[in-house]
Amino acid sequence: MIGSPAHELEKYVSLKLKPLAGNTDFLIENSNDFVKFIKNEKVDPSDILVSFDMVSLFTKILLDEAIHVVKEVDDPEIEKLAEVFLHSTFFSFQWDYYEQISRVAMGSPLSPIVVNLYMEYFEKKAIESDPLNPAWWKRFVDDTNIKWTHGKVELDRFFNHLNSISSEIKFTMELEENNCIPFLDVLITRKGYGALGHIFFRKKTHTKSYLHADSYHHPS
Repeated sequence: MIGSPAHELEKYVSLKLKPLAGNTDFLIENSNDFVKFIKNEKVDPSDILVSFDMVSLFTKILLDEAIHVVKEVDDPEIEKLAEVFLHSTFFSFQWDYYEQISRVAMGSPLSPIVVNLYMEYFEKKAIESDPLNPAWWKRFVDDTNIKWTHGKVELDRFFNHLNSISSEIKFTMELEENNCIPFLDVLITRKGYGALGHIFFRKKTHTKSYLHADSYHHPS
């Protein structure tokens, strides 16, 4: 229950784990961070820009694997508390109560941090176990953008490699079209002399509808 001692303790564990996530060159904070990165990057005509999107991130990470990753990075007390909370997820639906006995729960303050730690472990394993690596690998939660310099055949092989590491973790792949590729809310474009530009991007399904400033919703 929100506001209960257990909930506050879970928030405390989350705060203790949070500084341990994100300490990698693979991670970006947001689209603005990514735009700053590509501003100084160059691409050759033979390079391929690719986006990988993980399928159903939270509901695909097995609890035992998530707990194993937590144990690798923190002290015994926090490890144990994190394990207790990951194994103690309850929710209600239509006045009945349920226990989630597998996978990482959505809505828990602990879950995003554990998921991020797990993805750092996964991508490090994926890249180090393959003879050919992307020139860059930039990820925001479950969306990843790479520059591939080894040709389309090897890209397809690398994509299959990614999807072979775990029976649960699977990716979809999107290639650039007409010298453009979307990533987060920017559309990356090739410019002259190998430079990269960007414009604001919205999916075709975007309704262009927004909440009115005076409507009944939380100010944040």
